[in-house]
Amino acid sequence: MKDVHSAELKKEEELKEQERKVAEEKEAKNAAFWENLSKSEDPYDNLGEFAQYIQNNMGSTGVYIGQLEPPLKKIADDADEDAHLDRDKPEIIKFKFANDDH
Repeated sequence: MKDVHSAELKKEEELKEQERKVAEEKEAKNAAFWENLSKSEDPYDNLGEFAQYIQNNMGSTGVYIGQLEPPLKKIADDADEDAHLDRDKPEIIKFKFANDDH
């Protein structure tokens, strides 16, 4: 009986140690993300990493970062540079970044 109890205590300690290691790794990844972000000249360059950060910390199955843009329309070859933008229709989301597994 004492051996069974000792084995259970050992399993609990091993599980707690494993959980502690996972938490430390997550904390190190988060610290590295924030350090890289603070060093970045343009935060836009870090949006892919930000999507991954959100997934890791929020438990999301997938994270996408997009931007609202006007839809495009056909234009003549001699049209001005903004003629292809259809500003009469609602803007649509253009996805630019996603977490690693999406």
